[in-house]
Amino acid sequence: MKLKIIFFIPVIIAVAIGVALPLYISGDILWIFEIGIIIILFALFLLYRKIVIPISALKTGMSLLYAQDFASRLRPVGQRDADDIVSVFNNMMEQLKNERIQVREQNHFLDLLIKASPMGIVVFDYDSRIMNFNKSAANMFDGSLAKGLYIRDIECELAHEIAMLSRKDEKTVRLADNRILKCTMLSFVDKGFQRPFLLLETLTDEVMKAERAAYGKVIRVISHEVNNTLAGVIPVFDTVSALSSDDMLRETACACSERCASLSRFIKSYADVVKVPEPILVDCNLNNLVLSLHTFLESLAVKRNICIKLDLSATDTIVKADPVLMEQVIVNVVKNSIESIGSDGEITIAVSKSPLMLEITDNGAGISKDASSHLFAPFFSTKKGSQGIGLTLVAEILRNHHCRFRLATSPDDGLTRFSINF
Repeated sequence: MKLKIIFFIPVIIAVAIGVALPLYISGDILWIFEIGIIIILFALFLLYRKIVIPISALKTGMSLLYAQDFASRLRPVGQRDADDIVSVFNNMMEQLKNERIQVREQNHFLDLLIKASPMGIVVFDYDSRIMNFNKSAANMFDGSLAKGLYIRDIECELAHEIAMLSRKDEKTVRLADNRILKCTMLSFVDKGFQRPFLLLETLTDEVMKAERAAYGKVIRVISHEVNNTLAGVIPVFDTVSALSSDDMLRETACACSERCASLSRFIKSYADVVKVPEPILVDCNLNNLVLSLHTFLESLAVKRNICIKLDLSATDTIVKADPVLMEQVIVNVVKNSIESIGSDGEITIAVSKSPLMLEITDNGAGISKDASSHLFAPFFSTKKGSQGIGLTLVAEILRNHHCRFRLATSPDDGLTRFSINF
């Protein structure tokens, strides 16, 4: 714009001189001056066409680039060389516009993909602070994720497990609630710099299926061999016990027969884990279910001077569950609590409606950090002489009910809680 104003100043001066000359000059000399002024004006017009208009177009183009207005275009100026530049500029702007649209579409697609992904994704800034995350990641961290925090600052079991992960590291984590997660720290290039992000993949179902298939096959082979052997041995001992006149031999035969029967029951308990029935879901009132078991549970605990307390919901808590299988879960968990306490303790069975949860709390010896991630693994037990199948059975039943569950000892009050979320 300034260039045009500067250019039009000599034009205005030339026109003013041409208008004023007749007042001071006459005759042939006047015509000579007038023709000279016309030639000057024509030269200025050509200069305007050749230089000012192309330069103005280029300045307009620079302004469009600066404002990132890729939708606007330059008009041809009527000169071949300048119009070639305008054509190249317009093509460049068209490509930039298409690339911007493509990037926006890809970013929008990636945003939707990240939000809908069942995999947890946490994106960090250049200083490794949390910048963004999807809903799956928030659930995996039990809702404790927040923008601007470092992973190490989050009070969560998963955060503690992966706080020391560096780029390109991979770790499989088994949590106290029986979740198994594959955690991978990766990075991508953003504005020329590496930006880290965390990928969380749930492996629980796959690992559980593989474990179930493995120990199921082992149990079936062992059960078949042992039961076939015992089926021939037990009648022999029973016959010896019934027909022998030697008291010592009869007692020995009885003891052997009882040990064989005990071994048979032992093998059967393992086989029961493989044959957990599918739940028959009906409307089940958790308050009534706990009340119906209270007397039986007290009979298990009273011999050890352990008190069973109930903390039931003020209103009915109806869930879709199999009452028979849920009874087995509660009994197994309470038995574990009794064994953990030993004697002189307290167990509380609480039912809440918001959130819908059943929680069994005891003041027993507690669970170590190392053992907490293996509690639901087949054949693992912290108790001497235990078969390690009680919690495996409980976990299988609860997974079939699609429940979230967790067993851990709180570092704050030292109480051990088994929480079941419906």
